[in-house]
Amino acid sequence: MVQFINNSQSYILECGRKLGYSLKIIEHDLNSDNCEDRSNILGVSLRDIVKSLYFCSNGTFIGVILPGDFPRVEPKNLFPEILGMSKSKANKYSLKRVPSGMSYGTCTPFPEKELIPEEIEFLLVWNGSIERTVYSALGGEDDLSHRLSLQLPSYDSIYQILIKEFGNNVVKSFNL
Repeated sequence: MVQFINNSQSYILECGRKLGYSLKIIEHDLNSDNCEDRSNILGVSLRDIVKSLYFCSNGTFIGVILPGDFPRVEPKNLFPEILGMSKSKANKYSLKRVPSGMSYGTCTPFPEKELIPEEIEFLLVWNGSIERTVYSALGGEDDLSHRLSLQLPSYDSIYQILIKEFGNNVVKSFNL
């Protein structure tokens, strides 16, 4: 089995095991640079691919985790409702950068442990209930990172792992 790229993500396996989840790391032959690539490579629906978007303002990120087939998310519409942020402040968040330990195409719902809350202030997790296997990127900045996917039992398993590790920095509360 392929190991995690970064030891600061070992919490994924530890929390997953404690919660009784079966997690699997898959190495594929082709690079995936977006949700569509990952869907095609793995031969699964785009709905089964986890999209992890990181919006940045003044060096601070807010992550939004949702199914890969969902339309574009606008911070000015989402952040005020969930975080109580003003629309003008929310409007300053953009997708122009990614957090440390990730590159475009490897953004993961599971950031390196030390990034929360210093670099990533909140992770917002979609509140839908799809009780089927889903796949996400693992993060990383090298070539191997684009060829790895993490298989999880459901979207709720993502939330459960994140809330166990990061507590109040994780919010599960939005539907689109």
